[in-house]
Amino acid sequence: MNKLSLIGVVFLAAISLTQSTVAEDEDKKHDGHWWPCLGVPDHILQARTEELRIAMCGLIQSTYIMGYTDGYGVGVMNARAEKMFLQLYSEKLKSNEGIALISTLIENANHAIESDVRGIGHGRFQKGVTEFYSDSRNKQVGIDSAIQIVSMQVKGEKEAYIDCMKESFRLAAQGRHRAANARKSECKGIPYTK
Repeated sequence: MNKLSLIGVVFLAAISLTQSTVAEDEDKKHDGHWWPCLGVPDHILQARTEELRIAMCGLIQSTYIMGYTDGYGVGVMNARAEKMFLQLYSEKLKSNEGIALISTLIENANHAIESDVRGIGHGRFQKGVTEFYSDSRNKQVGIDSAIQIVSMQVKGEKEAYIDCMKESFRLAAQGRHRAANARKSECKGIPYTK
């Protein structure tokens, strides 16, 4: 089989596997245990050669990252529009309740804008997420948090801040939300720019 045919077979198999596992995958936690082949059942992968299995899983990961970053880009555009709208109309909502609501919404929009993942290559994300999950302490951390960590690394955030955020994500993954929020607050005291 020539290389082009192999690529075609891998592509078609990956698409069919992705579609067949979507319904099964809805209840699964998207973390480091899920990441290696995004929930494709082992019995499907066992029938494949190791080379084909690795290629299929890599293609499925790449497809996931592309969809995630494209979707995130749309979310960031919406957050920017929402922030602009709120800033324009903040004068009309001068009550304490209105001001608190606007402040929260602007803070959320700022977070989305600062966390923008566009412009970072899909391959870089895929490699970074795989590296993140290679640390057994991160296996329970959700995919959204893993992608945030990779984004921080690529953007050159300080290692102390990244390590602090990793700890807060690990605590949250263990269900220790109060401790995770406290740790995240401590992280904010760490300068997080270059």
